This record gives sequence, structure tokens and C-alpha cells, in this order.
Amino acid sequence: MVSLDVTDYDPETGALIVRGKGNKERNAYIDDGAAEAMGEWLKVRGVEPGPLFCPITQLGAITVRRMSDQAVYAILQSRAKQRKYDPSPPMTSAGPASRTSWMPGSTSRSFSSSSATQM
Repeated sequence: MVSLDVTDYDPETGALIVRGKGNKERNAYIDDGAAEAMGEWLKVRGVEPGPLFCPITQLGAITVRRMSDQAVYAILQSRAKQRKYDPSPPMTSAGPASRTSWMPGSTSRSFSSSSATQM
């Protein structure tokens, strides 16, 4: 998430270029609700080149710079605590639930990915 750039997102298709191990690229698609939220974020953030997600000061100013993974983790932990939400995945008889299946509002179709040709 912290390595995504504005140019990695295609608002027409909802595709994000996600890079994994060995810099391998895949396309991940966000659903309509997430695409709407992303559109609203980009109206506020602007479309200038750089990181897709940037920090916002307590006064509401956006600084176009990359966030650390620890900063994102701290934000998610804070939001979970505010909502009295336990972010640990529930255990099932087969072991821990999948990473996305336990998230609030998630469905099996809310996030999908497919292999993309490496550039």
C-alpha cells in the first residue's frame, strides 16, 4: 500500500498495479464503493505524481510524501480502537481466516487480482 503511486491507479477500470516479490506486477481491482472513495481522495490529494496515499496533518494539510508501513499500521490500529474492533482474524477449524474475509464490509468479490504481464 505504501509503495503505490498515483500512476499505479486507473480510475477507468479500478485497476491498481501492485508489485510483489521480485518486483513482479499484478493488477488488483477495487470495487465500485472503493473506487468512489478513491475518486474522492484524489480530488483532495490531487493527481500530481508521487505516492497515492499521503499523510494528512491534524490541521488537514496533505503532504505529498510516502508514508511508512508503520505509520499506516498505527493509523489502522487507532481506527480499530476507536470503533472497538478487534483487527485479529478469527480462527476457524481450518486455521486463521483469509486476510480479507474477516474485514468489515468485505465480500468474496470486493478485491480480486489477476496476473499481469511484467513490463
